[in-house]
Amino acid sequence: MKRFEYLKERIVERRSPDKRRACSLLQRAEQRLRLAETLEPTFSLENAYEAILETLDAELLAAGHRTRSHEAIVARMLDIGFTLTDTVIVDNLRKQRHGIKYYSDGATDEEARAALTIAGKVVGRLAKE
Repeated sequence: MKRFEYLKERIVERRSPDKRRACSLLQRAEQRLRLAETLEPTFSLENAYEAILETLDAELLAAGHRTRSHEAIVARMLDIGFTLTDTVIVDNLRKQRHGIKYYSDGATDEEARAALTIAGKVVGRLAKE
């Protein structure tokens, strides 16, 4: 996995911090996570990942960064205090969601529960900040 600083030089734009948009994304992430808890496993995993993505994107916007790269958004986790283990779990979730979205892969109940657990951790922590 590439570090955010490496990716920042290549695919991350510097912008003025956008706290209003960041708050809006955080609210949407919390709603998406609640929805994910009610869905069948594949859609649950996909929405849990999207909730993580929106939460991390909100953090980037608040810090004055913008990127469309999921890889850069996930790599930012290490810079904001998440463990390498959590970051690797989310990066693997990113890859699994890619398979769901573009190759019609699915998810098991166990995979969906794990996705909801890490999503709850990420969304919960950053929503408090």
